[in-house]
Amino acid sequence: MIDDLTQLKWDVHITAMLYKASKRIHFLKQLRPVGVSTADLLTYYNSVMRSVLEYACPVWHTSLTAGQSQDIERLQKRALRCILGEISYTEACSSLGLSSLFDRREQLTKHFFDQLKRQDSCLAHLMPLRRDISLTSYLRNARLYELPKP
Repeated sequence: MIDDLTQLKWDVHITAMLYKASKRIHFLKQLRPVGVSTADLLTYYNSVMRSVLEYACPVWHTSLTAGQSQDIERLQKRALRCILGEISYTEACSSLGLSSLFDRREQLTKHFFDQLKRQDSCLAHLMPLRRDISLTSYLRNARLYELPKP
């Protein structure tokens, strides 16, 4: 674990998160045969499982590897298969009004950053300085904020 901390990887966190959420699929599998409605199963998924899969995602989402992101998405596929049965993942998402977890993490991360940029945010003082727009308009890959120096 010390090695993961020194290399700033999220392997341990993602593995623990997937383990915790996959244990909760067991209850989802038990609820469907006893006649729990699809709406209630979706509520269970959103409140008990997806909350685990998205907890603090603005912190770790941008550091995920493609494999880790696929592992998280695979867990949602399993949950939707438990809720709706054997239909394709895209059909299940569209019929339940869900987006992929990757898209949702992107949305949550952008929303968090937008909230952080507001001057009345309690964390606004942590934001890097905004660059002068007259300088950045001439650059090909201009960033609005200065990157922190190591």
